[in-house]
Amino acid sequence: MYLSKSLKKERKSKEKDFIRLYGVWKSDKSAEEMIDEIRSSRSSGNTRNMIPLD
Repeated sequence: MYLSKSLKKERKSKEKDFIRLYGVWKSDKSAEEMIDEIRSSRSSGNTRNMIPLD
Protein backbone atom coordinates (compact mmCIF):
# COMPACT_ATOMS: atom_id res chain seq x y z
CA MET A 1 0.00 0.00 0.00
CA TYR A 2 2.82 2.39 0.83
CA LEU A 3 4.40 1.85 -2.58
CA SER A 4 1.22 2.80 -4.42
CA LYS A 5 0.90 5.98 -2.35
CA SER A 6 4.47 6.98 -3.14
CA LEU A 7 3.93 6.35 -6.85
CA LYS A 8 0.81 8.52 -6.86
CA LYS A 9 2.66 11.28 -5.03
CA GLU A 10 5.57 11.14 -7.48
CA ARG A 11 3.24 11.40 -10.46
CA LYS A 12 1.49 14.48 -9.08
CA SER A 13 4.88 16.07 -8.43
CA LYS A 14 5.93 15.45 -12.05
CA GLU A 15 2.66 16.92 -13.31
CA LYS A 16 3.17 20.05 -11.19
CA ASP A 17 6.75 20.38 -12.44
CA PHE A 18 5.51 20.15 -16.03
CA ILE A 19 2.75 22.69 -15.47
CA ARG A 20 5.25 25.12 -13.92
CA LEU A 21 7.16 25.13 -17.23
CA TYR A 22 4.25 26.80 -19.00
CA GLY A 23 5.41 30.10 -20.49
CA VAL A 24 9.11 29.53 -19.75
CA TRP A 25 10.20 29.49 -23.41
CA LYS A 26 10.61 33.01 -24.70
CA SER A 27 11.45 33.95 -28.26
CA ASP A 28 10.86 36.83 -30.64
CA LYS A 29 10.07 34.32 -33.40
CA SER A 30 6.53 33.28 -34.13
CA ALA A 31 5.54 29.63 -33.97
CA GLU A 32 5.38 29.56 -37.76
CA GLU A 33 8.94 30.91 -38.03
CA MET A 34 10.24 28.27 -35.62
CA ILE A 35 8.44 25.51 -37.51
CA ASP A 36 9.88 26.72 -40.83
CA GLU A 37 13.37 26.86 -39.30
CA ILE A 38 13.08 23.31 -37.97
CA ARG A 39 11.75 21.96 -41.25
CA SER A 40 14.42 23.68 -43.34
CA SER A 41 17.19 22.30 -41.13
CA ARG A 42 16.07 18.70 -41.60
CA SER A 43 17.79 16.54 -44.16
CA SER A 44 15.65 14.25 -46.23
CA GLY A 45 17.99 11.28 -45.94
CA ASN A 46 18.96 11.55 -49.61
CA THR A 47 22.46 12.70 -48.79
CA ARG A 48 24.04 9.26 -49.31
CA ASN A 49 25.84 8.45 -52.53
CA MET A 50 24.30 5.19 -53.70
CA ILE A 51 26.32 2.95 -56.04
CA PRO A 52 24.28 0.70 -58.31
CA LEU A 53 24.89 -3.03 -57.84
CA ASP A 54 24.67 -3.88 -61.58
